[in-house]
Amino acid sequence: MFLFTSVAIGRPAGDTTFRSGSGIKEVWLHDTKATELAHLGMLWGFLKYHHPDATSGAVDMDAELFRVMPQVIAAANMDSSYAIMERWVDRMGVPAACRKCVTNTNEAKTFTGPDYASLFITTVPQSLRSKLDSIKKNRESSKNRQYVKMATEGNPEFLNERPYDATPYPDAGMRLLALYRYWNIVQYYAPNRHATRNRGRMLADMVQEFANAGDTLAYQLACLRLFTRINDGHGRLDARSKALETHKGIYITPFKARFVEDQLVVTGYYKDTLNITGIIKPGDVIEMIDGMGMIDLIRKYLDIVPASNHQAKLAAMAGADGFLLRGAGASAKLSISRNGERRDITVPRIRVAEWMRKADAWHTNEQGYRMLAGNIGYIYPAGLAGSDLKNIQASFENAKGIIVDMRCYPAVSMMAGYTAWLKPEASAFAKQTTMNIDIPGLFEFGDPILTGGEKGKHYTGKLMILVDETTHSSAEYQSLALRSMNGAQVIGSRTAGANGATAEIVLPGGIRTWLSGVGIFYPDGTATQVEGLRIDKEVRPTIKGIAAGKDEVLDEAVRMLSE
Repeated sequence: MFLFTSVAIGRPAGDTTFRSGSGIKEVWLHDTKATELAHLGMLWGFLKYHHPDATSGAVDMDAELFRVMPQVIAAANMDSSYAIMERWVDRMGVPAACRKCVTNTNEAKTFTGPDYASLFITTVPQSLRSKLDSIKKNRESSKNRQYVKMATEGNPEFLNERPYDATPYPDAGMRLLALYRYWNIVQYYAPNRHATRNRGRMLADMVQEFANAGDTLAYQLACLRLFTRINDGHGRLDARSKALETHKGIYITPFKARFVEDQLVVTGYYKDTLNITGIIKPGDVIEMIDGMGMIDLIRKYLDIVPASNHQAKLAAMAGADGFLLRGAGASAKLSISRNGERRDITVPRIRVAEWMRKADAWHTNEQGYRMLAGNIGYIYPAGLAGSDLKNIQASFENAKGIIVDMRCYPAVSMMAGYTAWLKPEASAFAKQTTMNIDIPGLFEFGDPILTGGEKGKHYTGKLMILVDETTHSSAEYQSLALRSMNGAQVIGSRTAGANGATAEIVLPGGIRTWLSGVGIFYPDGTATQVEGLRIDKEVRPTIKGIAAGKDEVLDEAVRMLSE
């Protein structure tokens, strides 16, 4: 049985007791133990972000967790667990009455208030709830926070979070710390936490998977499942560990594919190698990979592909960092359909390379601007250089219309110079929600964000913005700004719904991930996270068009501008 020992509270800089591990090698979960450990995680996060000894850095909250966790694990029942937690709160000490209490004084700007999950429900003993309520009410304003501060653009910055990266497979206590750390960051500092699937059950649901993860791969897959549940396209896992890469497969087909008309369709090639262009063609529909049908493959990977919406998930699955086209062997057996004819083929695979990931994520294979037939200017932001604006202004001065193709990730920001050139009059294009540093969990709307209205020469012709599921994050934000130009239109299909600047999170095992740190909305309050941008005219590629080498979205924009 684990025994509680009163250990002196140490400062983060000096308490090295648990730097190499929690000492908790395994956790036996039975009866209500997952719920008890979930409540421990909620309590730990509440104290971390509310108790003055934690927010000031007087205690190391990781070390505190590892001192109390063994007792909760060993507790015979839930009542015993709550008693242990309450003694822990007593040892932390209930703060004195605040001198400058923090309250929400601007409810008109409130988007969403704090959420304490199950900490204040009636099954928690009244004595413990009263102590937690006192801690909450007596939290004083302070600019110095040990674990979080407000960075640029209102983003949270998470401080002094140790990566515990000596091994990619941390012990059971460290794995539960990873779950607790992430869940509480989402609970108090994710502006889009309302998009999380079953957030109330998220912690208890994942305790068993984190506690029982048997190796590095199982732990990293548990992290991916956790990240996926918040429906945030910034929630990728950046570990590049041998375990996860091997699980995906170190080989990939030399061709590219995307989901079109609800089917996985070949669209082009990463590399013309091993006669791949003679084996498989753009427009071919992939129905099976190595004996598994596409519906089963999607179901297999759906809960380990972080994204904001289903279309973005499918795009990520088919990419160079996805699962569908990768494998352990140097070839893949495919069942394809070409012009309605079913055939079985074997295609070679090549080793995944960093240039593939970059090309897949950033779409940099095209020049930044050119003139199309019919005197229509075309801008491809992934290919732009910082010095291109003056040449674009001169070249497109008399263009009949301009197309900005945001089906990519911009290499430069179009927020200043381009919007100043395209918008003679200033107007609001968005507003955002940011955290309140003094009240964890409170998010408030800021003032409308304006663009345009600067002096100088302006382009006053028509503007078309092309988007689809690859229009992600900065591309969505810049599209939002460009759309506010008078008469501009957004053409294409649903975007990734991952708008806003990002905040980095570090977890045990050296894992890094991100979340959207601010909420981005239209001026009327309509959300862009998950939902994506408003589409003025929906145009989607077709299998027939891809087979013919057409870009149907671009063609439609050209047609509309030529009318």
